Amino acid sequence: VDNFATQSQFDISPTVPETLDVRAASRTLDPVSFFDTRDVQINGGTEPVRAISARIDVDFLRTLGVQPALGRLFTARDGERIVILSDAIWRRNFGADPALIDRTIIVNAAPHTVIGVLPPGVNFDYFTPEPIELYVPYPTSVEYTSRTGSFSSVRRVLAIARLRDTATIEQADAELGTIGQRVKGDHPQLYRRGTDGQDLGFSMGAAPLRRLVLGRGARTAVLVLFAAVGLVLLIACANTAQFLMARAIERRPEVVIRSALGAGAGRLLRQFLTEAFLFAAVAAALGVLQASALVGVLRTLIASPSPLLGQLGLNVSVILFTVMVTVLVTLISGLFPAVHLVRQRVIAGDASRLTGTTRSRTRHAMIAAQVAASVVLLVAAVLVATGLRQLQDTPTGYDPEGVTMLRLRAAGRSDPRGT
Repeated sequence: VDNFATQSQFDISPTVPETLDVRAASRTLDPVSFFDTRDVQINGGTEPVRAISARIDVDFLRTLGVQPALGRLFTARDGERIVILSDAIWRRNFGADPALIDRTIIVNAAPHTVIGVLPPGVNFDYFTPEPIELYVPYPTSVEYTSRTGSFSSVRRVLAIARLRDTATIEQADAELGTIGQRVKGDHPQLYRRGTDGQDLGFSMGAAPLRRLVLGRGARTAVLVLFAAVGLVLLIACANTAQFLMARAIERRPEVVIRSALGAGAGRLLRQFLTEAFLFAAVAAALGVLQASALVGVLRTLIASPSPLLGQLGLNVSVILFTVMVTVLVTLISGLFPAVHLVRQRVIAGDASRLTGTTRSRTRHAMIAAQVAASVVLLVAAVLVATGLRQLQDTPTGYDPEGVTMLRLRAAGRSDPRGT
């Protein structure tokens, strides 16, 4: 799924007529949809509640590939007084009653018929401060869809579209640029400012939804964190390799005797790699258990309403990645000591021959690499801590001591369309 937006010196939301123009002209995007969000008051459940509602185009849920758990989705023949509930509010405020379909609830003092309930885990809360609890149809009157309508120039909708199978994001971006210039040429009076007719710099472009959700700098931050974790893993590998090398030195007489009794190089190598793998597997299992416990702590510390945080946790992909890393760590940490042990079979009968110079150089190289990685991590941690400290000490321009922010929302009658 991809998001497209209009630009006028900076990123802004498109209008409904602009989105409809893209829908009619695009050959790389299908379907093209849009939505906006607002507060509503809900009555008819266990108690009156305030919630975030999404006004959606008829193709919105189809664009996301969502099917209802109960009931149906919106169609072009439906009116405006219908609603689809999220699974969370259906369970919390309506007792998970399957008979709620086709019943009436009150939304902003107006009766609405419930036609569907979405499956658990379906959310589109990336652009709202709170979870979206219900979905209502976006008004299709000329006030919204005509360029001369009262609300047609309001830039508060977000447009989303799905790439066709044969299209790429680069092709969609180029096509939207062309459509934007055509729209600008067809309605020049809408994209100029003041009596001098200054050009507002209007254009259209496409961007992957993933990039918009995560933020422009998120990829860099994730890569930096991944590199830090990789350095910690390399330090652990160096420690483990030194431990296994020390054990290899102690077991040299054993290897000499087993080699003299007929044990081949392949058999010895398999044994020592199996031991290293068991060691890594136990460590990986303990790491997974620790990560599972710390995920809950991390969610509490972040305390963000983002659905991305709700998806944070261990899944099949994480377990498979852990298995792959375990195998890789086994090879990195265990292969060299195992090969070193197997090579000692050639000196059967002379267990006192230790080749100390080679062993000393290898261990010194491991220690040097470990120290270098530790220094890099230490410097990075100091820089991050210093930056956070500077942010905390930055003057705000006012005294926040004893100041409380309060938001009030009246529960009186209002326009059910929420214009």
